[in-house]
Amino acid sequence: MRLFFHILLFIGILLPATAIGQTATYRVSVGRFNVGEQTVNQMCNGDTLKVSVDSEVKVYVGFTNIVTYQQNSTYYKGYLLKSQVTVKRNGTVQSECKTQWNGKFYTIILDGKVSKYHKLIRSSGTLLYFAQPNKNQEVYSESDGKMKFISQKASGVYEMTHPEEKTKNTYEYKDGILQKTTIHHPLISFSTVLLKYQDQ
Repeated sequence: MRLFFHILLFIGILLPATAIGQTATYRVSVGRFNVGEQTVNQMCNGDTLKVSVDSEVKVYVGFTNIVTYQQNSTYYKGYLLKSQVTVKRNGTVQSECKTQWNGKFYTIILDGKVSKYHKLIRSSGTLLYFAQPNKNQEVYSESDGKMKFISQKASGVYEMTHPEEKTKNTYEYKDGILQKTTIHHPLISFSTVLLKYQDQ
């Protein structure tokens, strides 16, 4: 899948006016219940790669909770330029993380707290949808502004560790495309399964 990504960049250089992308739709489940959908769009135009993730789930625990997740990330020449993740519950922001490269370092604002990161970020969570990771590598999490480690556990199966939360997320691939995940989040733990994939 990494070869496909580099081909996209190469075509983008030859045909800068042509945008090439991919779209994936996932079913979101909590336990045995289907609670929503997640849509991921990736568009490559020249040296710029943009990825958006939008999901909405409805969970009934005494009353209906609607949790939405919106993420937008922009890569330029292979490194993360900026990203923003917003998580809401019933319309109220529960968590927000912004990451911005200024030419020297990244400014990360997580729920109002500012920090800096001085290395270029070339791998992040949004790229995991359409690019199978290496056997062992660091991945930047745009949702909480932290570097995390992902490792291969079996053919096409990877695990990302979250030391502070003592949780692990699982990612399963087929032909380089993310097929299934099991995600543990402070607000809600859920799984996703690929419903539809298409090239644009």
